[in-house]
Amino acid sequence: MTQVDLATASGTHNSFISRLERGERFGCTHEVARSLAAALGVPTEALIAAPLTQSKPRKAR
Repeated sequence: MTQVDLATASGTHNSFISRLERGERFGCTHEVARSLAAALGVPTEALIAAPLTQSKPRKAR
């Protein structure tokens, strides 16, 4: 599926899809996520990343 195909199927713009793929855009609304997931044939949860956790620095002994 091309970016244009995905944009058309999800009701978004191909430049939006391109920015998501390049990491220039880090999120979207739940509605857009649902549309993208439906267009890709995957559950919405498959597109939503768990928040990154930061490790606490260890104290020197």
